[in-house]
Order: sequence, then C-alpha cells, then structure tokens
Amino acid sequence: MASSAPKPQLDTSALAEMYSVMNRQGSYQNASGLKLVEMLDIHKGQTVVDLGCGTGELTRHITTIVGEYGRVVGIDPSADRIEKARSLSHADTEGPSSQATATPVVYLVGAAEDAETVLLEGEHAQNIDGEFRADVVIMNSVFHWIENKSKALKGVFNILAEDGKLGISGGLSDLWSPMDIRKAVLSRSPFSEHPIEGLAHYVSSAEMVELLESTGFRGHHREFVERERTFESVEAFVKFCEASTSGQFLHVDYLPEELRMRAREAIRKECESLRQGDGPEVVIKATLAIWVASEE
Repeated sequence: MASSAPKPQLDTSALAEMYSVMNRQGSYQNASGLKLVEMLDIHKGQTVVDLGCGTGELTRHITTIVGEYGRVVGIDPSADRIEKARSLSHADTEGPSSQATATPVVYLVGAAEDAETVLLEGEHAQNIDGEFRADVVIMNSVFHWIENKSKALKGVFNILAEDGKLGISGGLSDLWSPMDIRKAVLSRSPFSEHPIEGLAHYVSSAEMVELLESTGFRGHHREFVERERTFESVEAFVKFCEASTSGQFLHVDYLPEELRMRAREAIRKECESLRQGDGPEVVIKATLAIWVASEE
C-alpha cells in the first residue's frame, strides 16, 4: 500500500500520543524540521502544506510564522496522528493568547502520493477556500516512507505556486538510521527466509537529484546536519523507534507465529550495542540531509 508514512493500520492512538510527547520534548526529527523551516524562509501571509505532518508539532510552529493572513494545511495517512494533531491545535486556540496559534490549521487524512487529490478534489476539499496554491510544501522525516516518490513529487509540483519551494529532510540510503537495526536482524536466518515487510525506502543523493529534476524541480540544494540524542535506557530507545515509525520498528507479524517473539527479542538485543559503556544510556548520532527545491 502506497502511503506517505508507515502503514497506518500499525499505528495506534498510544503511539501517536508517545510520538507527540517526544516531539514536544525535542526529538531530532523535530529539530531537523525547525532547521528546514528556517532554510525555506517561511514568512507571514504564506500558504504552507506540511505533508506527513504526524501529530502536528511542526505544523503548529509554522502557524506562528505565517500569521493570521497565512494558511497552513497538515496531511498525514494516519488517522490517529491527525486526530491528535487536531486536538492539540484546538487546545492551542482555546488556551492563553500567548500560547494560541496565529491561524487555524486544516488537518486532512491522506497519503503523500494523493496530496493533490486530497487538497483539490477529495471529500475534505471544501475545507480549502478557493483555488489552492502552496508557497511552501514541507516533507519532514517522511520521504523515506513514500513508496511512489515520483508520483508524490509530481503532485507537490502541481500544487506549488509559480515561485513555490519544496523542503525535504531525512535520511539517505548511505546514512545510518535506527531502522537499519531492524533490517540487519530480519536479514539473518531464520527470519531471512521470509521477505521483510515494512522497510523504509531510502534513496541516495544521486537518486534524489534524479527524482527532483525528473518531476520539475530543476533548482535544488542540500545541506547535512548532525543530530545526537541520549535515551535513558534501551527500552526508552525502542519506544522512541516504535513511536517514530508508527509501529514498524518491531513489526514482525508477517513472520510465522513461532518466530515473532524471537525476532522482537533479537531486535531489542541488537539495540544493546548502542549502550554507552557499562551504563544504561543509549546515545544515537544521526546525519540528516535537508533539501530545498524549486522549479528554477
């Protein structure tokens, strides 16, 4: 199933809540999103689409930048995460004025590949006033989950204004990510006898350039950022991975039942290698690529 994030049927309201809390406490995904917003030079009055918005922490931050005359739309395939995003936005607007978001957010359920249809033709299109053109589209920590990347990028190109910009942040195929732990374990016997489900679809820098240029984004540049995060224990790290992948990190239900518990324990054991010395803490260091693209 093509989607702009892990298969949403694996997601739960509990994982959505956990992910939201982690972002508000300062996850490296949220930090890369803030850097991306800065690089895109988002400003007052703009229309911004946060594609793969999750629980909306970055989305709500953008509303404070575009102000009351701006417009912000968040789209995500997970109904649980959209529900959480809506509840948090409602709490913001009902709270003290110092905490209230500057403009309401329209949150829609949909995959990245279908964003153009969701915005212009879908059942929620009536929530978008007039002809829709975005000044900026953001895809933060989501591109690696998109199966049909070309379709998604073409749709983004079609909804962008003439001078619009696309921002993408995330990993690349030659950079380490926590999902590499899962892949390494499930690639070993006896699990390797069964094709792995739920892999992230990372691309190389060269493949990204080809994807951008073939879908109309001839102007583009890239920066790398280093992120580090410390977890109090292996279990805390595993919970982070589960929440940030919508349940994919420990997803082994495609395996025969007799192998599932063994596989989950093997993944957890592999995470032990990230512990620092004899202590319980886990420190992860990740390099993320941030891209800004436009028609010219």
